[in-house]
Amino acid sequence: MNTSVTVCLCTYQRRSLKEALASLAHQCLPDTVKMNIVVADNDPSESGRAIVEAFMRERQSALTYVLAGQPGVAAARNCSVANADGEWLAFIDDDEEAASDWLKTLLECAYAYQASVVIGAVHSRYPADTPAWIVEGNFFARQLAPTGSQLNTGITGNALIHRHALPDPKTPFNSTFNTLGGEDTELFSRIAASGHRIVACREAQVFETLEQHRVCTNFLLRKALRVGETYARIFIMPKPPLNKTLALQRAGIQAIAAALFALLLMPLGKTVYMRYVIKALANWGKLRHALQRQPIELYKR
Repeated sequence: MNTSVTVCLCTYQRRSLKEALASLAHQCLPDTVKMNIVVADNDPSESGRAIVEAFMRERQSALTYVLAGQPGVAAARNCSVANADGEWLAFIDDDEEAASDWLKTLLECAYAYQASVVIGAVHSRYPADTPAWIVEGNFFARQLAPTGSQLNTGITGNALIHRHALPDPKTPFNSTFNTLGGEDTELFSRIAASGHRIVACREAQVFETLEQHRVCTNFLLRKALRVGETYARIFIMPKPPLNKTLALQRAGIQAIAAALFALLLMPLGKTVYMRYVIKALANWGKLRHALQRQPIELYKR
C-alpha cells in the first residue's frame, strides 16, 4: 500500500534552509512512500524563494513554495498545512538537518505503535564561539522519553502527524501564539486530549544548528519564562479553580526553592547554578501568566 507524506517546512530569513532541503533530498525511502515538500516563507520579501528555486533546479524534487501572508510562526505553519496534500504531514525546521532515515523511521514507529503522531529527537549543534558553560550543560537539549512512550504533547521541530488527527484540516495551529511560540505544544496537547496516540521515537533524528544570538544568557532566561507561560496557559489555567490554585501555589514554591538552590550552588560554576535559575524562571513564568503580565514574545519582529 502506498503512503504519501508532505514535509512542512516553514522559513524566515535563514540561509540554513539550503541545508535543511538538502537533507530532505537525501531521505532513504521505500518505493511505497511518496514524499513532497511545502516551504512556507514567512518573509514578505520572499528571501527563501531563490534557495528553493535553486534546489528545485538541482534536485528535481516535488516541492511547493508558498508565501505565508500573515506574519507569525503559527500562521506560517498553518500555511504549510493548508498547502499540503499528503496522508501524513512531517514537520522540520529551517535550521535543522534530518538524518537520511528520518522519515522512514518516523513512519515505521507510527505503524509499530499504532500512533497518530510521532515525535522524534532533536540534537543541538553549537556555534564555535558558544560560551563553554552552555556547551558543557547542553542547555538547548530537548529531552525525549524512550521510543514508544506515550506523550501528552510534542514539538514541530521533528514530528509526524496523520491528517485525521488534525483538529482543523487547514488551520490547526492557534494564531494567538504567533509572536509567542509554543503553538506546537498547544496543538499537540489538543490532539492528545482528543484521544489520539502520540509516541516518542528516539531513532528518528534531526540536528539543529543554533543561531549565535540564541546561545547566550539573555535568550535562555527569556525562553525559560516563555516556557512557563505557555505551560500555564495550556495546562494550568483550564483546570477547576481549586486545582488551578494548587498548581500555582506549587509553582511559587518551586520558583523560590530553585532560586535558593541557584544561590547556594553559585560557587560551583555557571553550568551548575544556571539550571536552577532556569527552573526558577520557568515556574515564575507560570505565575506571570496567571497575573496577566505582558507575555514574552520570542518571535516578535
